[in-house]
Amino acid sequence: MWRRRANTSLGGRLLAQAMEYLRGRGAQATYLDGVPRAIPLCERAGFRMLYRSLRFRGSPRPRTIPAIRAMDESDLGQVLRLDRDAFDADRSFFLTGRWTAQPSLCPVERDAGRPTGYLFARLGRGVAAAGPWYARDPQAASPALLGALAEAANGLPLAVGVLEANRRAAEVALEGGLREQPDPPSRMRAGTDVTPSAQDQLLGIGSPAKG
Repeated sequence: MWRRRANTSLGGRLLAQAMEYLRGRGAQATYLDGVPRAIPLCERAGFRMLYRSLRFRGSPRPRTIPAIRAMDESDLGQVLRLDRDAFDADRSFFLTGRWTAQPSLCPVERDAGRPTGYLFARLGRGVAAAGPWYARDPQAASPALLGALAEAANGLPLAVGVLEANRRAAEVALEGGLREQPDPPSRMRAGTDVTPSAQDQLLGIGSPAKG
């Protein structure tokens, strides 16, 4: 009978322990973004590559658009409901924390009194790390939210992760003046496929923990 080769490195043991903990909590699947040199370790732990997790970076032209503003508390509740529907899980803990830390870096686009797009971001090492990034209608999405974030970030370049499977997201990132970075990590999964049902609406992932 085939047996998976054990991960004997410290990283392998930590990964195995984390997966055992998650299975004990009822998780049917575990996702991660594995950098190229870590892929063999992840595969030994039972992960299989789905597609690349692209990375974009650059400085979009700052934009001021009447329909876009910094997210306030009244927006946040609506945004969290939209995100829960799109992601098929409750990320309110992460997203509320990101908004609380830097609300000026969380633009929301509204039409007829309801959000049609939003973008959460935080300050990183010399960049504004953007994501999650949502568009109610992905085909109508524009780089406007990226431009609004660029204005709020006061000249810092933006960094955003986009799943390769979401072609429209990559197109909008390029339209906004971002450039694809070399050697991206790979989105990997161990366990049952529980991919969110509205994945196309989620243009930018934010981080493996949140997307």
